[in-house]
Amino acid sequence: MRIVADTNVIVSAFLWGGVPRQLLNAAEGPRVELFTSRALIAELEDVLSRGKFAVQLSESRFTSAYLLARYTQLATLIAPVEVTAPELRDPTMQPSLPVRSPSKPISSSPATSTCETSRPTGTSRSSTPPRRSLG
Repeated sequence: MRIVADTNVIVSAFLWGGVPRQLLNAAEGPRVELFTSRALIAELEDVLSRGKFAVQLSESRFTSAYLLARYTQLATLIAPVEVTAPELRDPTMQPSLPVRSPSKPISSSPATSTCETSRPTGTSRSSTPPRRSLG
């Protein structure tokens, strides 16, 4: 499974544990791949340096620099790519944009909806969820 985790999830994992910590633990194994971007790393650095987390950081016995280094060890750095959302027949629907893995080098482009990585792509999933019986 490939995951790009929200910064709040990573902060929660490092400072409070629980289910977010289980996500980081799973990223150490073969079934979960954690991805990040330079923008997300910068955001994590900013959030961990905020005063409101000082007590929790001291109780964890880790510095924000250590946690940031640990996160960059767990996650694969990717570069976002610009994509155009398809025009939908129903304007109330939100488009679901695919994540792809072309072989472009990492750049300093702004964060967008999809990403690039040099890792090989796995099997593709259907964009339609399986139907469940109501009976």
